[in-house]
Amino acid sequence: MLKSRNWSLATTSFYFRCVSPSRVLHDRVCLRTHPRWNFALDAAAWSGLASLFISGTQRLRTRRPAKKFNPSIVRDFGNEVDEIQERARDAYTLLPSRDGEILRLRYPASDSRFVRLVVDSGSGPCGWAVLLATSMHGHKQFGDLRVGTIVDCLAVPGDEDCVIHAASRVLEEERVDLIVSNQSHRNWCRASMHAGFFSGPSNYIFAASPELSGLVEPFASNFAASHLTRGNGAGPIHL
Repeated sequence: MLKSRNWSLATTSFYFRCVSPSRVLHDRVCLRTHPRWNFALDAAAWSGLASLFISGTQRLRTRRPAKKFNPSIVRDFGNEVDEIQERARDAYTLLPSRDGEILRLRYPASDSRFVRLVVDSGSGPCGWAVLLATSMHGHKQFGDLRVGTIVDCLAVPGDEDCVIHAASRVLEEERVDLIVSNQSHRNWCRASMHAGFFSGPSNYIFAASPELSGLVEPFASNFAASHLTRGNGAGPIHL
C-alpha cells in the first residue's frame, strides 16, 4: 500500500549474538518449523558441538575497541546526552532527535525495565545506550529465552564500537541467553559485527513519505547513513 503511494521502504538490519548457544538452539521457536529441524537443533544443542562452533566463531569475529572505555549504569540521563547528540548530528543523513527531553519521554525513569548506560572513553562521555533484559515466556520467536536488547544508542563518531561492546558486557552480566539489536547506520552495523554479532533476517521496516525521502535523496544509498534503532517508530514493543 505504501509503495503504491510512492513511499520509500528500507530494512533496518537485525543483529544477534548468542551468549548461551545451547539454550538459543533449544528455545529458538522460529527455527522449529519441521520435526527434522527439531531433531537437528536438539542434537546440536545436546552434543555441545554447536555451542563450541558458535562461541568460537563469535570470538574470532570480535575486535576489541582501540581505546579503553568505562560503562556506568545511571537512573536517568543528564546533560551528557545533549552534548553527544550535538557532536554526532553532522555525521548522519537522518537522525531522529535523541536529546535529554526526548529520551526521558521515551524511556522514563519510572519504567524500571530500561537499563540506561553511559559510556566514558577517558576524556568524558562518548556515548550511551538503552537496554532491556527480558525473560520471555512462550514467545513466538524466542520461546523461554532471556533476551537482551540494545534498544537505542548514540555515540561520538568513531566511538560506536565502545558503546556496542559496553552494552553487550552489561547485558551478559544480566545473564541473558541472546542479545539482539536493529541498526541502520553503516558504522553501527560495523560496530555490531566487531562485537561478534551475526546478521539475520529483519522484519523491521522504515517507511519514508515522498516528502521525507526527497530530503535525503538518493534515499536508497543515504539510508545507510541514517541512524535508526529499535527505539524509533513504535519503540521496543514485544521486547
